[in-house]
Amino acid sequence: MLTELLVAGLIYTSNPILEKTTPEIVTEQVIEEEPKPKELTIQEKIDSNFYKCDEAIQYIRADNAECLDKPIAVAPVQQTTTTTKARTTTVRGSNVPSGWYPYGQCTWYVWTKRSVGNWNNASSWLWQARRDGYATGSTPQVGAIAWQPGHVAYVSSVHSNGTVTVSEYNYSVSRGYSSRTVPASTFTYIY
Repeated sequence: MLTELLVAGLIYTSNPILEKTTPEIVTEQVIEEEPKPKELTIQEKIDSNFYKCDEAIQYIRADNAECLDKPIAVAPVQQTTTTTKARTTTVRGSNVPSGWYPYGQCTWYVWTKRSVGNWNNASSWLWQARRDGYATGSTPQVGAIAWQPGHVAYVSSVHSNGTVTVSEYNYSVSRGYSSRTVPASTFTYIY
């Protein structure tokens, strides 16, 4: 029976019949490695939809080819006009789903007081109201939305001395109700 033993780079082959051990010099031992898969470029990942994005509801990002959910389309606010002898009143139907504005936030409170659009954070309410056809201005009116960057409130009364009283959430009381009287110029108003 032949046996082999590797010692310090030499292979010793033992042959019991000859009772002789013969050293052989090992010159090189080659270990074959599996080839590494080719790294795809971002463009190749985009073209092959590498991350398996559902393109009906997701975009493939151009910067890293990962999936990005598409925004959900929301139906536009319906507008109805009623004419009476004394005046014309415009009523806007609110199509904002429950939970759109988080409970206890200023946007949630104003949403509970009157119809508003899907206007997201308070900081964007003024331009989004204008986009949706709501009138805006610097003259306060009871029932108007009082807007300032990052906050909205509901106008509960207007005073002859140039002040306005607003009711609001999450201003002086964290996630709670408060009211305050301030100069009317503090806000821009959404009617």
